[in-house]
Amino acid sequence: MSTITTRSGKGSALTHNEMDDNFTNLNTDKYESGDSMVANTVTATSFVKDGGSSSEFLMADGSVTTSSGGATVDDATALAIALG
Repeated sequence: MSTITTRSGKGSALTHNEMDDNFTNLNTDKYESGDSMVANTVTATSFVKDGGSSSEFLMADGSVTTSSGGATVDDATALAIALG
């Protein structure tokens, strides 16, 4: 994640060098076409639905599975599901 200096965070106007550093940090940290994407793992833990005793997990393919150990999807899949 880029480090950005803001006027509200600093409490005064930014210098030219601070503005340049903001743009440099954004440019350095951006994702470009062809770059390899690194994704972490997101783990969903058990939950009880409607007072029942089973744990249900929505999988990336839209299916529902019952598991006591949880289900995992990578960040990219989780984002795709969340954002539709």
